[in-house]
Amino acid sequence: MSEFFDVFKLPVYITKLNVDNDKLKKFCYQLRKKEKKVEYGSNVGGYHSPNIVKHFSVLSDLIIEAERHANIYIQNLDCSKSLKATNIWCNINGYKDSNIPHLHPKAFVSCVYYVQVPKNSGNIYFEHPAQNWMGDWTDGNVWKNFNNANSAEWTMISETSQLLLFPGWLRHGVNPHLNKKEDRICFSINFVVN
Repeated sequence: MSEFFDVFKLPVYITKLNVDNDKLKKFCYQLRKKEKKVEYGSNVGGYHSPNIVKHFSVLSDLIIEAERHANIYIQNLDCSKSLKATNIWCNINGYKDSNIPHLHPKAFVSCVYYVQVPKNSGNIYFEHPAQNWMGDWTDGNVWKNFNNANSAEWTMISETSQLLLFPGWLRHGVNPHLNKKEDRICFSINFVVN
């Protein structure tokens, strides 16, 4: 008898949150006025805030919900520990801003929460950890269609109010923001084992 068996999986968790995005959006713009942006190697333009102190009451609903879902995520992976949020920051991408592939090396799990995602604002994509070794597997002339078994990169459609959780070691980037009228606004949160 023949069968396919997935030897390794790359788990990404997707859910929608019911938090006050208008309040979060206002907070991000106020933060951009007060705090100088942080220059990280992954940002191509845009605003990347410094680490935000978690006791800001405006962030409490987001952090509580993100932490709750982070623990659901790892419990479904048979993790014996719990997670706690360690740092949070916001990103505001304007026209042509993007993020090159990067990872979060000190995070057990990372997440992105989308406060505002206008049309054509760039989607998140994940790189297969073995993409540099995949050789002909990345050749578009070999496959009839790319799928999650033969792709070197996987793009996920970003949506307002969406929370994505993924391993901190999984390289990811954001395609260029091509909306000239509205910004793309999100928060990133890192979690460590509690």
